[in-house]
Amino acid sequence: MRRISLLPLLFAPAIAFAQPESSSEQSRYHYLSVGLTDVRHDVPGPDLKGNGLAIDFSVVARKHVHLFGGYEAFDFDNVPDADGERRTFGVGTHFGLTDRLSVYGRFGYIDTDLNLGAGSVDDDGGIVAAGLRYTIGNGWEIRGGGEYTNLDQAGSSSSFSLGGDMFITDAVTVSLDATDRDDSSLLVLGLRFYFDKQVLRGRRH
Repeated sequence: MRRISLLPLLFAPAIAFAQPESSSEQSRYHYLSVGLTDVRHDVPGPDLKGNGLAIDFSVVARKHVHLFGGYEAFDFDNVPDADGERRTFGVGTHFGLTDRLSVYGRFGYIDTDLNLGAGSVDDDGGIVAAGLRYTIGNGWEIRGGGEYTNLDQAGSSSSFSLGGDMFITDAVTVSLDATDRDDSSLLVLGLRFYFDKQVLRGRRH
């Protein structure tokens, strides 16, 4: 069984101490998410089922521009010595259409490893993604988006995601995200930490 790498956590200090340009809605793209995953992977024969860790971060680099990255590691319960990893990073752009609604687009690199015990498959390629985020009422956010992936060996595929946050404070949320990919599905329950100084619209202090 593969030991889950903690290397992505090294990004946390950089995210925490980097300063967004402003406290406007744009700076809501300055965060770190950590969660537990439930994964289903479609392969010939019985589907692989497992769980693991997911890390996702975004850093505001300048107005309308952010850097992003993600890491997933999981072990499959129903196949001995089977596990996988997925790593992404790249650059994105974001625009606030209103005080509550923003849209984003991303372009990046992806690297995947899938180990089924008898052998492993390593692959990499490019990703293009787009989505939107909307704040509802006092302390809720919903988001949705799509992603197109083109891997060297596996070819092209697409995925769609839907998720949301419940704000515990202006800086900490409980998050739930579901992603449906061509060959797998992923459910992530976790925490998201915002490192800007924005106060949520409608929240009283």
